[in-house]
Amino acid sequence: MEKGKELYRGKTKGAFAVDDPTALVLQNYDALTKFDTPELTAQMANKAIYATKTTCNVFNLLKAAGLPVAFREQLSETEFLVDKCQMIPLEVIARRYAVGSYLNRVPELKAEDGQPPHCFGRLVFELFLKTTGKIIKSFDGREIGKVPVEDPLIDLSLGADYWKLRHPKLPYSEFASDLGITVYPTDIVPGGEDILPQIEEITRKVFLILEGAWAQLECRLIDFKIEFGITTDGRLVVADVIDNDSWRLRTNNWEELSKQLFRDNVSMEEISSKYQLVAELSEHFDAFEAVEYMDSMK
Repeated sequence: MEKGKELYRGKTKGAFAVDDPTALVLQNYDALTKFDTPELTAQMANKAIYATKTTCNVFNLLKAAGLPVAFREQLSETEFLVDKCQMIPLEVIARRYAVGSYLNRVPELKAEDGQPPHCFGRLVFELFLKTTGKIIKSFDGREIGKVPVEDPLIDLSLGADYWKLRHPKLPYSEFASDLGITVYPTDIVPGGEDILPQIEEITRKVFLILEGAWAQLECRLIDFKIEFGITTDGRLVVADVIDNDSWRLRTNNWEELSKQLFRDNVSMEEISSKYQLVAELSEHFDAFEAVEYMDSMK
């Protein structure tokens, strides 16, 4: 299947049309991004190869576990074929440990120096509204408002009929975190509040499958970010990519393996070696054991 017109180009990947109107080719690039700040973007040799290998192994694992994904097949070292989707403008987060920006919102869970991070018995599920230039757009591309920060946190505590938006990096209990802006799920998600339980259920299963797969390889899945889309035939699927930029991943001895290394200004040589290691480890995912783990954690 030959690539056609370029439909989208971002810093880390691009999307291309193919002769099948229900499909796209995604191509990874060698860029590493930091804090959504363009001037901090760096190039890492072979990053696209490592990202593609990891993503394809992740999605093959999820497919084997019976979960709905947009992924179809790997085409080359840096390209793979996916279902064409209408993307839902949400960043969907699941957390096993309290780290990163979560501690800005819930600082009382910060671990003492030298201690492992707080572990959640039940996964924390969060939604952030994807924005560009602080503009809120509907799932069909309509501009419906503006916010003072990028990617605000959606307050899920008030029910499914409407969402209040909060600052993503201020303590959740403070009045200042309330942005005073309300959006309606029906504008953001096709099907509105009715589809949200499905997103949460699938997200929890995806995390448990990956947590189990990494546990078999003596690694800890700390948290992850995924995205969802609606296919041309109306199916809700996990879409986009899931690679070493998408999660925090550590060894059982708490050694960092993922993009957090770049945020922490580790040398590019070490970052590259960890990305290569993660890609190679992902070749050993075992779907049967991962599903057994998921079932045991329900």
